Amino acid sequence: MNGVKRSFKLSTFLISTGIPSFDELLGGGVASGSIILVEPDFHQTYAKQLLNLFVAEGILSGHSVFYGATETLDRLLRKLPDNITPVDEVNEETTDLKIAWRYQNVSNTKVSIFVLIPM
Repeated sequence: MNGVKRSFKLSTFLISTGIPSFDELLGGGVASGSIILVEPDFHQTYAKQLLNLFVAEGILSGHSVFYGATETLDRLLRKLPDNITPVDEVNEETTDLKIAWRYQNVSNTKVSIFVLIPM
């Protein structure tokens, strides 16, 4: 299935949120079949962006998407972001760090966050 990857740690499938860095914080994505509650900020800007990206990622991957809202379908679809294809090849000139040159030789680290909820 497109847009889904296998998690060997959780023995389930993971679905991308549409935000790679957020997927990394979640351990690779959202576990298939899970329910996630996002508490919106005061202006609801970030929660709406997260929702729109998640819906757009699902549509792009060919998943069935249920979006309950009072808006018309046309209005909802206009709010979704466009598909942007990443550039595979990067110029060698752009890989040189101009300002943060000290960090050029520092390796990238992956972050895993696990939240334990006491029962």
